[in-house]
Amino acid sequence: MKHILITGGAGFIGSNTVQYALKLGLKVTVLDSFENAAVSRDFLEKLGVYILEIDIQDRQSLEQLNDEFDAIIHLAAQVSVPKSIQDPLRNQAVNVDGTEQVLQLAQRNDVKRFIFASSSAVYGDCKTMPLEEGYSGELQSPYAQSKLDIERKIDAKFQEGCEFVSLRFFNVYGPNQRLDSNYGAVVPIFIDLLSRGIQPTIYGTGQQSRDFVHVHDVARLLVDLATNEWPNPSQSIYNVGTGKAVTVIELASQIHKLTGSGSSFEPVFQSEREGDIERSVASIVAIENDLGWKPEIQLEEGLKKLIEVDAS
Repeated sequence: MKHILITGGAGFIGSNTVQYALKLGLKVTVLDSFENAAVSRDFLEKLGVYILEIDIQDRQSLEQLNDEFDAIIHLAAQVSVPKSIQDPLRNQAVNVDGTEQVLQLAQRNDVKRFIFASSSAVYGDCKTMPLEEGYSGELQSPYAQSKLDIERKIDAKFQEGCEFVSLRFFNVYGPNQRLDSNYGAVVPIFIDLLSRGIQPTIYGTGQQSRDFVHVHDVARLLVDLATNEWPNPSQSIYNVGTGKAVTVIELASQIHKLTGSGSSFEPVFQSEREGDIERSVASIVAIENDLGWKPEIQLEEGLKKLIEVDAS
């Protein structure tokens, strides 16, 4: 039985990944501080996972770990763009210094696979769409810079022949995403408001485009990379999205229709937020060709399921 360590396993993406891995009969250990958890420790314990309540910045505790892990899925991070702007030093401490501790853990314990959760934020204000892995633009936040810095560390290890990969997540949505999540929670916020007949707030014009990928598709990819043979990937960085652009106003309108709200659709517009990107849609050609992954859940299907759960 393969043993996977999932950092940030109590978070939004992490908790979904834990559940998917357990369905496949894998042994799972979760390392999480539970500071901004999407699920409780009790929830995870009932699933039968082993829990390490440790902050990734806690070098002393990490140095004491000597478990045999077949793979590490590294999701733990400071994921808020606004918070990274407000407190760039903490963002650096968690995302760069903390990840360095996890990388050292992997090397000390001879871990065979290391999968890092990066972000589409590393493309900055790049205007060429869809975004390919080789593109770049002016970074808009310390959060984006921290993700890019770690990618470069991992790319160096990849060149040395190690099985390391960085995944640039676009807008992940799905179950366990909290309304107050630091991780772009526009979907649950819109569902909550519109299902109660409350008009949503849209920052900017609403014409900003995003690429929404369901968390179940992401979890499937993460566990597959942690457990199955890699077909000689040509690069160490891959986009994880759908390749389909949806504007924020289109998303809100679609959710309004799916909720069956009897109210009119009249969103409230406010000034755009610092660090927000105007357009973002992934090219997923590389990940399809190299790793054989492509998303299965269409946006409308994913939204319908979330709205049904929210209404029950």
